[in-house]
Amino acid sequence: LGLFALGVATFLRRSQLLTRRGYLALFGAAAGATYAVQGPLTFAVGAGTALLIAYGDRVRWRAMTTLGALSYSLYLLHGPVGGRVVNLGARYAQTSLAQLAVAVVALGVSIAAAHTLQRLIERPALRLSASLRYKP
Repeated sequence: LGLFALGVATFLRRSQLLTRRGYLALFGAAAGATYAVQGPLTFAVGAGTALLIAYGDRVRWRAMTTLGALSYSLYLLHGPVGGRVVNLGARYAQTSLAQLAVAVVALGVSIAAAHTLQRLIERPALRLSASLRYKP
């Protein structure tokens, strides 16, 4: 319920149906409930995500812009590519630190594969489709 309330409050703020003061009050109550019921990790992820959605457009992060441009390719490849890396790494990663390293490597490999797909397939296809002309 706390996470749902964070989402509702953030939607209301982005829709300008809630003032900044009202948003922060509702955000505080929802974040407190999330922390109390689901613990600090869920609280941190939920509250951080809500704040990024509510106020993230005020900051221009080049890395996020780059990931946004890769998002479709990453969506297509994260399962088949990243999943294979995780499956392979799970055979050898016995400690929590090793498992974290496998996840980081899988993310990096997935992003590299998405970048390659975007450069070799997606961009040329977009250029080609833009050059097509239709007769009325």
